[in-house]
This record gives sequence, C-alpha cells and structure tokens, in this order.
Amino acid sequence: MKRRVLMIVAGTVLLAAVAVYFGWWRNSDRAKLMRVYDEELDQLRREAGEEIVTVVARDRERMWRTVPAPGDPPSNDEVSPVSAINAASRVFNAVRLEGMTLEEVNATLGARPRPLFKYDFSFFPIEHGVAVYRFDCGNFGWQFNLRLDDQKRVASVEQKWIR
Repeated sequence: MKRRVLMIVAGTVLLAAVAVYFGWWRNSDRAKLMRVYDEELDQLRREAGEEIVTVVARDRERMWRTVPAPGDPPSNDEVSPVSAINAASRVFNAVRLEGMTLEEVNATLGARPRPLFKYDFSFFPIEHGVAVYRFDCGNFGWQFNLRLDDQKRVASVEQKWIR
C-alpha cells in the first residue's frame, strides 16, 4: 500500500516536472493565448440588447484589432483575436457593399493598415478581380472575397470560413 502511494506521488511529481520543463503551464504563453480568445459570453449578452447601428459602429473598430501571435519561439507577428473575427462577420453581414468602389468599401469598413498581421494574404485561391479581407487567429477565421465588375465596383461578396 505504501509503495503504491509512493509511486502515485512520484508519478505526479514527475508529470508536473515534465509539464514545467516543456512550458505547458507558463503564464506568459497562456496570457498570449488568452489575448487571442478574448470574447466572453457576458460581453456578447450585453451587446445583444443594443441597437444594430451601435453594434456595427463599435464592431468596425474592433474588427481591425490585432494581438501578438501565440507561439514558441515568440515572434513579432500579430493575429486577429476572436472578438475581431466575430466583429468582422457581423459588419460584413450588416452592411451592403455591392456597387461600391474599393475606396468606398475601405471607408465603410473603417479599414486600416495592419503591418504586423501574420495572415495578410488569401487563405483560399482567388481569381483575378477579387479583393480579399481576412480575419484569422491562426486556427480559424473568416475570409471575405469581394468580386469586382468591369467598372471596379463590388459585384458580390462571398464569406468563407477558415478552419
């Protein structure tokens, strides 16, 4: 009996030592990861009762946010947090972009540069004459394809889930 208890204690200590050695419980990595998964149910519940105009205006700001990408070794890359991914979906579904030029689309979406954004390229293959907006945390996200007509105006918007 004593030997069994001793083996269980020794196994637990060994497992904890391995976890610490490999950094599974490092607070800095967890903090980085939690910056990506930043949306809480309480936050969504509060927003559910607000008017759509207020939500879209706030989401236009939120969708362009980036946070440092989690990973080891650390990098300077940034990714979209979950709140930005969800905000982008709400904005793209709330505004009508068809008929606009890219300049008008950027003004409507409140587009801004994201110089350190890791995923500043198309996830899915695109054809000539398609503008892409991507919001991705590295595990999932949204890609919005804006197909342009001959007059360089948005003819259609396609929303694709990245998994």
